Amino acid sequence: MKKLLLFSILAVLSCACYPQYYQKKIKCKNQDYVHGKTGLSFPVELEGLGRESIYAFDRKKENVGANYEDGQLKVSVYVYPTGDGYEDRLRRSFVNCLAAVSASDHFAVQKFEMDYTSFHSGKHLIHGYRSVFRHRDKFSLLSLYECGQWWLKFRISSASSDADKLIAAEEKLRTDFDAGAMIESAPLSNVFSLYFQKTAYCDSLMLGCVMGGAFAKTEWMSENVDSLELCAGIPSVYLEYYMAGFNGMLKFANEHPEFVPSAKTKKMVENLKAVAEAGYLREFIADNRTVIAKSDSAILDMDGYYNWTKEHPMMNEELFFDHAIVSNKPQKDDEKK
Repeated sequence: MKKLLLFSILAVLSCACYPQYYQKKIKCKNQDYVHGKTGLSFPVELEGLGRESIYAFDRKKENVGANYEDGQLKVSVYVYPTGDGYEDRLRRSFVNCLAAVSASDHFAVQKFEMDYTSFHSGKHLIHGYRSVFRHRDKFSLLSLYECGQWWLKFRISSASSDADKLIAAEEKLRTDFDAGAMIESAPLSNVFSLYFQKTAYCDSLMLGCVMGGAFAKTEWMSENVDSLELCAGIPSVYLEYYMAGFNGMLKFANEHPEFVPSAKTKKMVENLKAVAEAGYLREFIADNRTVIAKSDSAILDMDGYYNWTKEHPMMNEELFFDHAIVSNKPQKDDEKK
């Protein structure tokens, strides 16, 4: 699994992060500040740390961040809107956040390791990604959690703490903020929408495979993912989510040998069949989706997969992913009843 992200393309990725040109200090001395849309509270004191400042990054005060510190430890907590849910939203957004961190300091940090993480808040399972990295003379931690139409983000820095202590601090801090209530304030729908990219229309076999894979993903979610979890976002953190999609693509291809594909589509299907028949489809997904949650029963043989690819080179991963986007929009009032 490729946990190491080399940021040779940071300048490109950082463009995908919306720059915060607007910044206004919120006057809220000696009292907790309550975020208007989510009801999330930014207390005066957080785990023994005093609140030094709190800022709004938009005029509606939907994008808000607070800074806490005690001289040794600095913590920043951010809440900001994200809108519609869509496949791979969490991973892409976290990569963009990492890119922005590096770009803001002239690319002083050139590489990061990403880890999947999760926790429960009320009735909800919260998915996130986390990275701990050395920045100049300090250890820093960045984490991002998907909460329906909102993001919850933490940045922790310390000159005296090591990586394990920062992770322990973050896991304690995240329970101080009600991520479950954030989801309930603006949940996403359990009704899915499908969007097909232009690449899906290159020939009839490609379109059929892409549609078959997208429908298979929605069926897998309906059968395997709790409705409360879907309110937080499309659960594309799961390896099985992509397994369902690729198996749906292969099923369509096997059932329709009469379709005449383009040379590129033919090669793609042949590659998928080969890796599936070799028993390395899970490893292929894990290798190309960087960090992904897997079930306890999924044992990955990455060394075996890499050895297999030496004799069976795969096509560029972009030809297998992102031809269709599975999305869930904000929940309608009649769904909340």
